[in-house]
Formats: sequence, C-alpha cells, structure tokens
Amino acid sequence: IGVESNIKQRVNTIRKLNPREINVIKLKKLDNAYKYKKSMHKKFEHKRVHGEWFNLDPQDVETI
Repeated sequence: IGVESNIKQRVNTIRKLNPREINVIKLKKLDNAYKYKKSMHKKFEHKRVHGEWFNLDPQDVETI
C-alpha cells in the first residue's frame, strides 16, 4: 500500500530487487493519496509484513 506518481517505473525497480513475482493488484488516483495511504496502513497494521508491504487476502483488497 503506497503512493507513486510513476507506477511503471516503480514496479520495474521493485521487480529487479525482489526475487518474488510482483503484480499490481489495484490502482487508485486520489487527490488525498497520502491521507488515504495512512488510513489504509492503520487499518491493515496487523497484516503488515515490512514497510509498505502487507499480506492481504482478496476481501482486504476489495476494501481498499
């Protein structure tokens, strides 16, 4: 769960640094992106793996 202005570049960078498969599941364009990101981090704190990485199930993703 994060904020990025150039998603294609960001995904390519992550793919180079991460041995696991990386896929973008959902994108949203928001005027209040940082506030929304903060609220989602708080909501899913119990599912945080590391930094902005979360272990979410499909129902979680639907609520984002």
